[in-house]
This record gives sequence, C-alpha cells and structure tokens, in this order.
Amino acid sequence: MIRNQFVERKQELQERFDAALQIGKELEERYPEVLSVRPVMEDLQTLKENWENERFEIVVVGEFSTGKSTFINALLKREILPSKVTPTTATVNFIRHLNELGEDCKEPIAKVHFKNDDVIEIPYHDLSDYVTEMSEKVNVSENIRYVDLYVDSPYLENGVVLVDTPGLQALNLEHERITKEQIKKSNASILLFNMEQPGKLTEIKFLRDLSESIDRIFFVANRLDGVPQNQVQEVKEQLEKSLRENDYQQIAAAQAVVYPVSALQALKAQDEMVVTRHWEDVPADELMTSSRFPAFVDRLENYLFAGEKTNDFLNVPNVSIENYYEQLIRQLEQYQEALERDDDMEGLEKAHKLAKDEAELRNLQLKKEIIRLKNLFSNTTRENQKQFNEEFEKLTTSTKLAVESIESFDRLESQVNDELELFNKDYQDLFDRKLFDLAEELNTAMRHELEEFELKVETPNLNEVLDVRVGVHRPKIKTAEEIEAEVKKKFANQKEELAEEKRKLDLKTKQEHQLNVQRRELQRKKEQHKDDLRFHEMLINSTPQTEERYGVIKKRRFWFDKHGTVKEENKRYDQLIAERRETVVAARREIDERIEQAMSIEMELGNFDGVYTDREEILEEQKALNEKEGMALIQRMNEELVESGRLLNNQKRKVTRQLDSIFTQCKRDYRDFIRTLDTLKLAEQQIEEYIRKQDELLSSSMRLAAQLAEQIDSSLETRASVAKDVEQVKQKVEEEKMLLMTALI
Repeated sequence: MIRNQFVERKQELQERFDAALQIGKELEERYPEVLSVRPVMEDLQTLKENWENERFEIVVVGEFSTGKSTFINALLKREILPSKVTPTTATVNFIRHLNELGEDCKEPIAKVHFKNDDVIEIPYHDLSDYVTEMSEKVNVSENIRYVDLYVDSPYLENGVVLVDTPGLQALNLEHERITKEQIKKSNASILLFNMEQPGKLTEIKFLRDLSESIDRIFFVANRLDGVPQNQVQEVKEQLEKSLRENDYQQIAAAQAVVYPVSALQALKAQDEMVVTRHWEDVPADELMTSSRFPAFVDRLENYLFAGEKTNDFLNVPNVSIENYYEQLIRQLEQYQEALERDDDMEGLEKAHKLAKDEAELRNLQLKKEIIRLKNLFSNTTRENQKQFNEEFEKLTTSTKLAVESIESFDRLESQVNDELELFNKDYQDLFDRKLFDLAEELNTAMRHELEEFELKVETPNLNEVLDVRVGVHRPKIKTAEEIEAEVKKKFANQKEELAEEKRKLDLKTKQEHQLNVQRRELQRKKEQHKDDLRFHEMLINSTPQTEERYGVIKKRRFWFDKHGTVKEENKRYDQLIAERRETVVAARREIDERIEQAMSIEMELGNFDGVYTDREEILEEQKALNEKEGMALIQRMNEELVESGRLLNNQKRKVTRQLDSIFTQCKRDYRDFIRTLDTLKLAEQQIEEYIRKQDELLSSSMRLAAQLAEQIDSSLETRASVAKDVEQVKQKVEEEKMLLMTALI
C-alpha cells in the first residue's frame, strides 16, 4: 500500500514533467527567433532524468548460517538466487530489475566488473563461476570488484536495488570496506541473525565503524521456524540486549529492535514451486502469517517510501517545475512588453531605414576585426590570470597537503615554516614567470595587428610575502609505558585474587593426589597383610607342600586317625612363624599409620574454601581477564591516540586557516597588480585609440537596426498570441501551485 502510494505520486510527477516540457516545446516552435526556451528545457530535462534515476539501495549482510539467499528470494517473491551460490559467495552483488537494460531484454543476465575496469556480460546460469571461491575460471576475491545481477521481480521496481554481500566470515579487507561503504551510502541495510544460533561475536563486531548508519540498519532474526514458539521472545530479547550491551557498538534501545521472521515460510507462501520438508499442505496465507515476514516488509517499505528522505525526493520536482514556468513567463512578458511599445509603425520604419543606411556605410568586416583585436587583448590577459590561478592552486594544495600530512607535534612548527619558505620561493618564481608570459603572449598576439605595439613588464620584489610563525602548545600526553602501567595496576588485584585461587586449587589437587596415593598404598598393604595371614595360616596347617619345604610340623597319633595330630618339633618352622608374626604386626601398624594419614588429608580437603573446583575454569578466567586487560589497554591507547590526534588536527586546522587567508591575498595581489600595471593601461589605451579611429558607432547602429526590424515585423496577431501564451503558462503555474499545496497536505 505504501509503495503504491509512492508509485502513484512518482507517476503524477513524471506526467507533470512531461506536460511542462511539452509546453516549452510548443513555445519554442512558435517563437524560435525571440524566445530562448531550449536552455530552460534542457535544464528541466536533466533534472527529470537525474530524479528518475534515483535508486533505493538495500544492503543485506549476514553469516552463512543466517539464510541470506532465502531471505533475498523471499523479498523477490520467488526463488531467483540459487542457494548453492550463497555459502561460498565472494563478491558484492547488486540485484537490479531487468528493465534497467531495456525492454528487449527478457532473460536474467549478470555483468561482472573486474578490478582492472573490464566489464563482461554473462548468462545467469554461469553466475557461480564469477561469484564463488570455488570458481575454476577466475580468482574471484583477487580479480572481481562486484557483479550486477539483472532479474525480473516486482520488488525491484521503482528503483529498488538489493545488495547481496559475502558472509561475514568470508569478508576480506576489500570486501569489508566495500560492504561498509555501501551501507553508509545506502537507503537501508539489513543485518541478518540466525535465531537458532543468536548473537555471534562476528556479527556484533561487524557493527564497528557504522555508528552514523545505525539508524538505517534493520536487525532481522531469520529461521524463526527453527525455534520453539515459547522461546521466540526470549531469543529476541537476548539479541536486542547483545546489540545494546557489547564492547564494539552500543546501540540505543529505540534502534536495537530485532524482527523475528521465517524467510523460508514466506518464500514458500509466495512461490509454490519451492520444495520444503515441511508445510507442503499448509495454506499460503497461514504460512505467510506464521512467517511474520509481511510486518517487517511493511516496516521497511514505510521507511523507504514514506520517510523524510523520500518526501524530500518527491518534493524536489515541485519547485523546479514552478521555476521552469516562471522563466517561460518572464521571457514571454519581456517579449510582450517589447511588442506593446511599438505603436508608431511609420516612425519605426523611417528610423529603421536611417539606421540600416548608416550601418551599411561602414565596413562591417573591419569593425569585427577591431572588436576581435580588443577581445584578443582582454582574453589573453584573462587566460594568463586563469593559468596563474590554476598553477597557484596546485602550489597551495601541495603546501596544505604537506601540513595535513604532519603526524606529530614535534615537527609541526618547524615543518610548517619550512613549507612556507618553499612556498614563498615558488610563489615568487610563479609571479615572475606568469608576468613574463603575459608580456610575451600580448606582444606575439598584438604585433600581428599593430606593428608598433610594444609591451615591457617589470616584476616587483616579493621578498617576505609570507611571514608566518606557528607557536605550538604541546599538552601532556601519557606514554605507552605509563598507560600500560595504569591498566596493569587496575587489574592487579583481580590477577592476585585469581593467583591465590589457583594456589588453593593446586594445593587441593596435590592433596587429592596424595590421598589417592595413600589409599592405593593402603589397599596394597591390606592385600599384602591378607596374603601374610593366609601364609601364616598355611604354615600352621601342615600340608604336603609345607612338609616338603619346611619339614614335618604335625604328625598323626595313629595312622588311621586323620584328625588327631601332635606337634612335631621343628625349629626352622618356629623361627619362620616368629618372623611372620613380627611382619604381620609391623604391617598392621603401617596400615594404621596410613589410615591416620589419609584421614588427616581428608580433613584438610574438607577445609578447602576455594571458589573454583576445576583448573580449566581458572585458566578460562585468566584468559578472559587477560583479554579484558588487553581490551582496556587498547581502549586507553586509542583514547590517548584520539586525543593526541584531535589536538594535532585542531592545530593543523588553525594553521590551514591562516594559510588560506594568506593564499587568498597572494592570488588577489597578482590580479590587482595586473589591473594596476601602467604598461597594460597604456597598451589598452593604444588599442582603444586605434578602435575609435576605425568606427565607434557601428555596433550601436547595427543593434538599433536589428531591434527596429524585429519590432516592424511584429504584428497585432503575434502580440495577441504572446498574450494568450502568457496567460496559458500563468494558469499552468497556478495549477502547479495547487498541486504542490495538495501534495504537501
């Protein structure tokens, strides 16, 4: 609806342009000899063409995962950009309407602009060979500046141009510069987020250096369909908070508004040929409503076609057309007044005959030569001044550029004065040379006409034309070492606290390791103790194995009695039993000691009061703290650098203003010197005397005769026609004023 209103107003203005030009054409055909309509018409035609060629550029920026290709296709209302191109797009692409190439063009095409200024035209299906990093034909990033893609889409009518940029991860320095420059001069820009992966650091960082364009950037969160409905608002608020609160570009709340949309749903609703995994049976209007796409498009078009900038664009022709009609009326009225003064036709005819006879008595050709002679003198002088001014501008520009290039306070004063000394010398040389050239040029030109013409010019002494000294007050600026010490001091306590936490955690880790060692050793000792006990038990119970190794320990009372045994004396066995008993006791004592040590370590671990439980957490905290300290250091360095640059620029601007004043006076001195030069005045008098001797009245007689002839040829019918045309154009002006008032209302 908003765009339709804009189109209607633009069409109305185009018709008013055409009507105005048609009236001018008719007047030119009726009065070709007396009205100068053509220049006025050409000015209006030029304004019309410039006005009609106005473009509404919309830049689309986003990472690979944001669905940028699908989003652009949704704006275009059908699948025009193939999605396979987008993941590796390496150029800036301007998507324009096909009718910009003329009515004969029916198929989409692309124009590739190379960095060496070559331009080639390619079919649309070959586009991927010139816009992707995977191209085998050309190194896209190194050789191609941008691509114009011409397609047929109603969205691109009325001068709308979509600017498709590489994904943020793929931006090289040149593409980032082009993309940001395009954003700064575009009518609107769209930064796409992925609602499934919101608020990446690269997306926020990209907003640096774009503070002046923030009010023209729309933040859109795509892939709404991939987020549960009950989480949409939460993701939206999270993104808006990231825009307001970050370390790169804090955006005011009124501008940090995120529009959640589903470009895929919107595209599917508008182009039934699009195949998706979902929504095949969902009605188009329901799908479009779910996408939230229309609300965003309405907001964007309201900004483009109903904003203050667009209103200014639509109001420009009103004043121009009105001024155009006023100029036509002024010429008609002047001609009308001339006609109305010519009442005495008989007297006019007599006067015309006398003027004509007088003019014919004189030698017209000679008079033209005399006039040319006079003009030759003045033109030569003006051309000399023009050449002087052009060379003088180069000289002053060089001096000011040298001042502008000074990068430190230490060199400002001395270098400015050095530049002024060089300028003073060059200015004296230029002054002398151009005066000598003037004399030579005048002598060469005039001696062809006047044999005795002789011009000599003495140059003045211009020593110390400039006497400028710059006094610089250098403020106290902190050194890099002082700033670094200041920042380190700011973060010292936090680093010390983190170091203390690390010491606590290291101690805890060491204690846990000791506890594990104690427990493993305790377990090993217990197992060994059990083995000793089993061995001891084995020794007590006589078996064939123990008898074979240690001798008989017990024997049966009777051969048939398996249980009744008596102990056999065996000193080796007794000694072994005693040794084993001591070993078991010692092992038991060591086990008790280790249990006591483990309990002590466990008590110490129970008293751990550290904040962190994982060394990785501390390392991450240290890394974050170091990054924060680094950012703070960079910020302070930048602040100090900006302040130093500001003070230096202020001083250089002051010097430049002084220089501008002096340079203006120097240029004026040369002009005044020529005007007051006695030799030039004498030469002019010599030419004037020669001209007066030839004829003083020829020009006035001829002009009078021409005016009288024109008046005689005028008729009452012509006067009436002119009066009618005046009233017609006046009426048209009144109509234009009424249309202007209506448009403003």
